[in-house]
Amino acid sequence: MQRKREGEEDHVMKIIPLGAGCEVGRSCIAVKYRGKTVLFDCGIHPAYSGISGLPFFDEVDPKEVDVLFVSHFHLDHCGALPYYLTQTTFNGKVYMTHPTKAIYKFVLEDYVRVANSDGRVLFSPEDLQKSLEKIEQIDYDQDFSHNGIKIYCMNAGHVLGAAMFMIEIEGIRVLYTGDFSRQEDGHLSGAATPKIPPDVLIVESTYGLQVHEPRLDREQRFTSFVHKVVARGGNCLIPVFALGRAQELLLILESYWESHPELQKIPIYYASSLAQKCMKVYQTYINMMNDQIRRKFAVSNPFDFKHIHNLRSADELKTKGPIVVLASPGMLQNGTSRELLEKWCPSEKNGVIITGYCVDGTLARELKTEPDEITSLKGEILPRRLSISYVSFSAHSDYAQTSQFIQETLPSHVCLVHGDSSEMLQLKSSLTKLFEKSHIRVHNPPNCASVKLEFRNQKMAKIMGSLAESQIHSGQRIRGLLISKDFSHMVVSAEDLSIFTQLRRNKILHNKKVHFSYSMKLLFVFLSSFFQDIQFKSIQKERNEMKEENQNQNQNQNQNQNENQNENENQNENQNQNQNENQNQNQNENQNENQNENQNENQNENENQNQNQNENENENENENENENENENENENENQNQNQNQNQNQNENENEYKSNDEIESENEMKEENEMKEEIENENQNENQNENQNQNQNQNQNQNQNQNENQNQNQNENQNENQNQNENQNQNQNQNENENQNQNQIQNQNEMKEEIENQNKIIKYSQIIEDENQIIIMNRIKLQLNEIGKYITLQWEASPINDVLADTIISIVLQIEANLSSFRFTATSPEILQNYLLNTKEKQFLEKFEKFQQKKRKIVLERIISNQFGKTSFDKENPLIMKVDCGDLQASINIENLEVIDCNSQQLKKRIERSLSFAKINLEGISTRF
Repeated sequence: MQRKREGEEDHVMKIIPLGAGCEVGRSCIAVKYRGKTVLFDCGIHPAYSGISGLPFFDEVDPKEVDVLFVSHFHLDHCGALPYYLTQTTFNGKVYMTHPTKAIYKFVLEDYVRVANSDGRVLFSPEDLQKSLEKIEQIDYDQDFSHNGIKIYCMNAGHVLGAAMFMIEIEGIRVLYTGDFSRQEDGHLSGAATPKIPPDVLIVESTYGLQVHEPRLDREQRFTSFVHKVVARGGNCLIPVFALGRAQELLLILESYWESHPELQKIPIYYASSLAQKCMKVYQTYINMMNDQIRRKFAVSNPFDFKHIHNLRSADELKTKGPIVVLASPGMLQNGTSRELLEKWCPSEKNGVIITGYCVDGTLARELKTEPDEITSLKGEILPRRLSISYVSFSAHSDYAQTSQFIQETLPSHVCLVHGDSSEMLQLKSSLTKLFEKSHIRVHNPPNCASVKLEFRNQKMAKIMGSLAESQIHSGQRIRGLLISKDFSHMVVSAEDLSIFTQLRRNKILHNKKVHFSYSMKLLFVFLSSFFQDIQFKSIQKERNEMKEENQNQNQNQNQNQNENQNENENQNENQNQNQNENQNQNQNENQNENQNENQNENQNENENQNQNQNENENENENENENENENENENENENQNQNQNQNQNQNENENEYKSNDEIESENEMKEENEMKEEIENENQNENQNENQNQNQNQNQNQNQNQNENQNQNQNENQNENQNQNENQNQNQNQNENENQNQNQIQNQNEMKEEIENQNKIIKYSQIIEDENQIIIMNRIKLQLNEIGKYITLQWEASPINDVLADTIISIVLQIEANLSSFRFTATSPEILQNYLLNTKEKQFLEKFEKFQQKKRKIVLERIISNQFGKTSFDKENPLIMKVDCGDLQASINIENLEVIDCNSQQLKKRIERSLSFAKINLEGISTRF
């Protein structure tokens, strides 16, 4: 039952909000599945300070987190990252986009500065610097994998560099949107739609059921309120975050001031040193903005403002006339925006515009209710007389955008985060009704509460390499290696292992010796009753096959060498002919006459010399033939004498020897005869070589004489002819050297063949019985008569190991049983007659019981490893029972069939396992 529960846990995905669960702020969502843990965002809560503003990190062990994604640079999504990377045991990967990392540094430096002044320090500047070293950057539309997790990054449209992340773990896809907006604004494109639908969608619910007004309408309301305030001589305060919507509002004001000359004398200030630093980042990543900004940037820099000036602090603001100030923070917790609000709130001329989302507990949220009084940071009560307007420029998704996004992606589960509990509850109710027919389940977990989703995907394995070359039919059995990596599976042949992996295939060869006192023929008869595919093969056949292969190889090599030599000779002859033709054309008539006279004289001399040489050659050949005949006669006489002596000795010794010893001596005779044949062959080959050498020497002598004659003939020729003759001589010398080298190679090859044959002879002296048994082309058995033991050789594999164990058991049983019977028969006919008696039938019955026991052990091992507890029926030992808790089944081990099972799914799984068991039992046959 414990194994079953663990298996169920492997298929359950857990989504745990460590922050942003039924609240806005400190976004941090943990996803656990198949032993992998992923964190989305790591922010702080803007309404709390110090440790209380951190996510609930204790719910997930930081050591278990594989990867952490940061969606964008706002503090409620990245503010706790330096703390988590430097002050916990987290050791995974951190990813964010290039603009997010660039602005993250400036935002967190500003946060550390403010926190140090307030005494709310979570981390130091050194911790921030260390966190930057651990962050890795990615691009939009980039996909990659880390530790078995597939990752895909998309544009979220919220702020510059904001990203949505799609992860995939074993085929299950989860999409985290972070803060996203599908509506294009003045400088950013809308959020992208994933090409592949996710199984789980974790989406923000910031605005619940609210729907944003059209972009042009809200821009008109915003500019008319600003114009109205400055027209009456008042100051207009626009609280904004340092980055994000502030750049959008600056572009709108710059465009409005440019089109209204009467307002150009009224200054616009942007009170944020942080924004001034980050403006360079915006100018750098123009390519990540929309087409409108890219077109403007081709002409001029749209962020190089003409009517907007930078303001470091409220103290620098000394202008008395009407002004417009954009100041941070956007929720008026502290800073420049809070100072200016407390200063300007008593005057009716002044005004404030709330342009973004406001969290509960902040002054910006309180101003939306238009209170009569506000409390200053010093605790003073201040009257509120300035006018208040709320125009949402928030780049968060509203109800229309969220519902449309769900309609396009159609996930199985939707998890709502980053929203007030009331707004989230209303949104959940509306989405449940809207997608009731689509069977989409909507969840809204609070902080630290886990959503458990069960997924049972069918595992798929790709057939790769040589296995995929031929067409595969349904139901076809395929043998190969199943390779699993990062939740992906493929089947390859053992030969292709090094192609698709970094693994190498090694063979482990087993050699095992077992004591055996009888002949191989006896063992062959016994083993043939157990195994179907069995061969009785002599070692001599293998030797002959090896000889034939070597001879064929040598013949092919010689043929290739001869062909190359003939080609070279033909080329040399053609060259000589061409040279001679050129020489003859250049000779004068006088030289031709002198040459003819000299040639006639030299020809007569050559004929006389050739006759003398032929006579000498005939004499040498006769002498060599006589010597060879004498040597052969002497060798035949010696062989006859040795044979007579051996026969006499054998006749004297046979009187005192048994039949077994006579057989062994006959085998020795055959081996000696083989030795003598090989020695005769070697002698004949040596004689042939000597003859060839003598012929080559005579040929060389003739060639030298001819060369001398040619030199005498050509003494009167010009210098050009002498040079050509030298070239011909060098070519002839090269040909002679090539011929000598080929002869040396042939001699070395003959010597190697003789050495190999001698090795075979020595090996045959050790193994006197030249028979071996090969079982199913897997296991080889050889009998050593000297030590009376059998050597088993096989390549390590599960099937071969089982077969080897079975054979060893059979050999030991034969040795134990037949030694008590004093059985000495060696012929199969005598053995078959002997097997008919009662004792041998009892022996075969023991073998049958042993075989059944072996089948039980193999089946029990395979079934118990996959299905748990197994047992055998006491009444019928051929019935195996499988107990999987509530599921039970019975198996007939003789027929390998499922007799009874209370679950069709379990029955199918057991049948697949039994088909695998048949492969392991294919060497164990029950026939007798």
